[in-house]
Amino acid sequence: MDLVKIFWQPQIVEEIKTSNMFQEHIDRIGKSRVILCRVDDEKAVEIGDSLGVNLYQGRYVQKELMVDPRRRRLNL
Repeated sequence: MDLVKIFWQPQIVEEIKTSNMFQEHIDRIGKSRVILCRVDDEKAVEIGDSLGVNLYQGRYVQKELMVDPRRRRLNL
């Protein structure tokens, strides 16, 4: 497989606090191959960042990119 998607749910926060499961899987798969999707708020991005995720999909991301069309092209 090339990429893995993790579907964002607010309940994930509690799972992350009590278990290293997400971090272990992301580290094993490779941070550049994990997409956090259904990102509807800033909290999801904060949690994704804390896990090392750098690929996102969702309404929040789309809204932020539409504020300034120049942000659509990111130089990483």
